[in-house]
Amino acid sequence: MHMEKENTRIWFKVRNTRYDCLQKLTTTIAKNHGIVIAEDLRVRNMTSLARGM
Repeated sequence: MHMEKENTRIWFKVRNTRYDCLQKLTTTIAKNHGIVIAEDLRVRNMTSLARGM
């Protein structure tokens, strides 16, 4: 039971750290660039086309 709580606590910390990093990165990008364009790429389709399937 103790290890389960410890695991949960560690993953909670990891999740919060990732979220914080993402927030800081997107804020920096938004402040330093006038226009931001996001593209949703379908990597699976691109790789299958590259193999000739």
